[in-house]
Amino acid sequence: MARNEADREDLLQEATGLSPCWEFEVTGFSDLVVAGFRKNGNCSLYFCGDPVYQFDPEGNLRRGFVDGYLFRSEGKTLSKIHRDRTETTSTLVRYDLNAAELQEWFARMRKTVAELIDRFDRGEYRILRERGTDAAAFTRLTDSLQLIHNTPPKLSAPLR
Repeated sequence: MARNEADREDLLQEATGLSPCWEFEVTGFSDLVVAGFRKNGNCSLYFCGDPVYQFDPEGNLRRGFVDGYLFRSEGKTLSKIHRDRTETTSTLVRYDLNAAELQEWFARMRKTVAELIDRFDRGEYRILRERGTDAAAFTRLTDSLQLIHNTPPKLSAPLR
């Protein structure tokens, strides 16, 4: 994820830790989509920088960036984190989502992933750029998306 929350001009170039990765133009999405994998198997989905979803290899949510807020797994819930900036200080403020807020967050994430799966299944996308891909890489991506969508949403172990 970007160091500066507002700096998301070239996501594929910024996502140096992702390989294989792709930049897509997808019908029904107003902005570009970047998807890819880290060496450890974690899958990342960038929908023009917001929202962003990152998953472990089992499809458990690790963290996200939605509506300008960073969310990270605390194991049992997501913490919503933002910077409270003044002229002289920058303080991280954390709020843990309650059960209803977490379910609403998951529903929105699953809807976005479902829309992406549907467009891929219909062939309503175009690969603009790619890095580190081979014949099996796109299948790996679509399999990961299906895993994320078709299993009950779960959080990864707490991030530190």
